[in-house]
This record gives sequence, structure tokens and C-alpha cells, in this order.
Amino acid sequence: MSFFTNLRNKQIQKAQSREIKQLLDSDIALELGKSDMYCRLSQYLLPAHTSQRVLELGCGPGRYVAMLASFGYKVTGVDPCTFSDWESIKDKYQVDFISGVKGENLPFPNCHFDHAVCLGTILYLDDPVAALKELRRVVKPGGRLVVRTVNKFNLFTRLTGRKMDPASKNLYTMEELCALLKVAGFESLEKFYFEFRPPFFPNFWWYLQSVWLTPKALTWLSERLRPESRAQLIILAVAK
Repeated sequence: MSFFTNLRNKQIQKAQSREIKQLLDSDIALELGKSDMYCRLSQYLLPAHTSQRVLELGCGPGRYVAMLASFGYKVTGVDPCTFSDWESIKDKYQVDFISGVKGENLPFPNCHFDHAVCLGTILYLDDPVAALKELRRVVKPGGRLVVRTVNKFNLFTRLTGRKMDPASKNLYTMEELCALLKVAGFESLEKFYFEFRPPFFPNFWWYLQSVWLTPKALTWLSERLRPESRAQLIILAVAK
């Protein structure tokens, strides 16, 4: 790994940790959670009772676990891997992180959670339908689900013919993702697109997006694109 690549990766990790620290502040989390960039979580999942449980499937470093914990939820984050940022979140809130978990086999009883989120995980799953059915199994009827994944027809892919992330396995249009959720037992209520991703210098752009560009700037850039060309699609759904 070159010196500059190593430096870039360290800066991205530091920026990620700063973001998580911000999201541990409830006032900041509630304000950012109104935006499309953060999937409108504070509008759709602002809890009526702090005893409510939320599951994040594929939580990664934990930015959304931090945000949801700031809302007052009892949050469980599961992921195949373990991340160092989990400890800083656990220092502030009583949350559970479980590593070694795949979406197709969730270690929870039926109807254990009030709501769930799956943000950026579906594209890596071996069996997305099985994973979504597992989410439906562990979420109570009437519980809410927020899903975000890569838009199959995003600007980068349309103009280059390549995936934004070469490791991704599953790409969907909005209509295909709605159909997938319906098969799994969810009804789609709201849907929208977010994120500008240019068709050049993908690694450098990821660095800029992660380290230097503000949420306001990223929102402005996203709004310059037709919705159907934006990189991410987000669906707010309910368990039937």
C-alpha cells in the first residue's frame, strides 16, 4: 500500500470516527436525521417510547446505531465484522453489537424488535430475499423498516458500465426493490433517491465525500441530478 493510499485511508477512518461522535449528540442527530442523506430517520423512526427496540442489519462502524441510540431507542447492531468505533458508542449509550452475524440467519426470536434499518447492506448479501424475510420475522407487525441500497441506474454505472463498488452483488431499481420488499412481507410507504456520484476518479471522490465535503454540499450536489440518476435509493416500509 502506497504512502498516499495509507494516509487517505487513515483520514477516512478519522472522519468516520468524528461523524459517529457527532451523532452521539441527540440534538445534532435529530437535526441531521431530517435529511435525505441520513434517510429521514428522525422523521420516520422518532420513537414514542424509549423502551422500543431497533435492529440495524449490517451496522458497520456504527454511525446509524449512534444516531438511533441518540433518539432514545434500545439499539442492536449486527455485522459479520467487528469495528473499533463500537466501543466509543457503548461508552455513551447502552447498545448491543454482535459480530459474526449474517442477514440470512438472525439470532433473535420472532417479533423481537419494534423497527429495523438496513442501510447499505443488501448489495453484499448472498440471499437478499432470505435476509429481508428474516427481518420481517424479527420485526413486530406494524413495525417500520428503512432500507437504503445502490441504485442500479446510477449515473456512474450508466456512463462507465461498472459498479460503484466492485464487491457488490445485488443492484436494484426502485421498482425492483419495492417488489423484493413485498415478497418479504413489507409494504413500501415512501421512496426517494440521494447522492451524486460522478463517473470519474471513484476512489478520489470517495475520499472527498468521506473527509472534506459537508452534508450541505453533498445535498446540493445530489439535487443537481435527476432523482433516477442518483447513487442511492431509499425506501421507508412497514411490516404487514
